[in-house]
Amino acid sequence: MAIDTFVTSRGRRDPIKVSLPADFLWQDMKRAVCEALSEDVGDWRFFDETLQVPIDGDSIPDFDPSSVLRLHCHPCRRVSVTVNFGADQVSFKLPPVSTVSIVLKRAVKKLGLDPDMDDAYLLVLLGSSESLPPDTAIGSLTGGEDCDVEFDLVLEPTING
Repeated sequence: MAIDTFVTSRGRRDPIKVSLPADFLWQDMKRAVCEALSEDVGDWRFFDETLQVPIDGDSIPDFDPSSVLRLHCHPCRRVSVTVNFGADQVSFKLPPVSTVSIVLKRAVKKLGLDPDMDDAYLLVLLGSSESLPPDTAIGSLTGGEDCDVEFDLVLEPTING
């Protein structure tokens, strides 16, 4: 039986599928991810998407071998997040596996906006108008050697009629 692992990383929004035998060793995982990303990830950190925590060979979470293991691989332990809303700006740090929906909730709270209205807002990358899927890992939005990402918080367009 093989374990399907989906890995996202810095600058790569679409996950890469890596299949490993059920009795894989941590070194096997790192080697397979290096090959899949065509990049040396030897000193990068792995984060479990479900638990939102870093993992390594000593802390692989217990999981059902028939399920899918979703990891995020990133060189940064934390991503500096800045969210702009009109003339206001808030900043905080999150693990790179944190999602856009987590950033949205945190920004709405820090900006003092009504949390019941958080579905009325969207996060877009600074200088963009592209809305981001809520499950996008923020680490995949960083580029180069940066450990930061900046968003604009905007009202979701409404269509009348």
